[in-house]
Amino acid sequence: MMNFESKIFAEPELEFGDKYHHPDPRLGLIEAGPLQAPLGDVIKIGVVGSAKTVEDTGKFLAAATAGFAGKSARHPNLHPDFPGLGNANPFNCRFEISEEASFALPQGRIEKIRKEPDHKKAVEMAVDEIITQLETLDESSHRPDVAIVALPVSLIERVWSAKVDAKSSTETEDSSGSDAPNFRGMLKARAMGLSFPVQIVWEDVIDDEAKISQKVKESKARDIQDPAGRSWNLLTTLYYKATGRIPWRRRAREGEFTACYVGISFYREAGGQQLFTSAAQMFDERGRGFILKGKRAQTESRGRHPY
Repeated sequence: MMNFESKIFAEPELEFGDKYHHPDPRLGLIEAGPLQAPLGDVIKIGVVGSAKTVEDTGKFLAAATAGFAGKSARHPNLHPDFPGLGNANPFNCRFEISEEASFALPQGRIEKIRKEPDHKKAVEMAVDEIITQLETLDESSHRPDVAIVALPVSLIERVWSAKVDAKSSTETEDSSGSDAPNFRGMLKARAMGLSFPVQIVWEDVIDDEAKISQKVKESKARDIQDPAGRSWNLLTTLYYKATGRIPWRRRAREGEFTACYVGISFYREAGGQQLFTSAAQMFDERGRGFILKGKRAQTESRGRHPY
């Protein structure tokens, strides 16, 4: 018989806007907004999917803008409300989808992919179709800050993470094999040439009526969340990908960070007589910039190398 000791670790404090700190990222955003504020007041979102998923994405965003009640009033900290994107906007910016930035894959092409018997070819066809639409969006005058790839159930069940037997294109129960082309990996790799990031969204995220088979989901852990939880996760992801700004970070403990980094440049005036120095890229261990103050530096030259 063995005895085990257990302990509960305290939740780390997270840092948000105005130096506010809180252990919960959602409640911290509600109280103080993101750590790094967005550079603009709107995040432009593009959408590629089927006609239905494109429409459902717009409906879901409109509903999230109005706000959602949390899953349970008995556990407000575990399942907080999503306050919407009005006066209580936790991201301090709007999220907008324009019709000009929404492209639906032709239903005929979706059906052709779904009926393609060879798995590898089906994955390549799906990626080609989506990338073509994303490239068209990238070259348009309505280029977004981030694009949602809203996958309909019919495409998900055909191309997502299925294993291909080495001698045929038969899908097996085990989806971890390396023989099968990885749809997500292939799409992400092809999308690297775009000027905006992409976010894959399954249809059951934006439509409560959409059902995806357990075989595709691979585990019960992917049971769909309540609308408030989905809004928090999706919009936080879109905020970070679209702006490159950090919504929160772990708060530093006093004395935890003890080093700073300073990049120093040396250059001479046009006549070549006077040596000048400049400091750039000054930051601490957390990447935060700071101002360096000091007395006049003493310099000397050893050949062509100043010190």
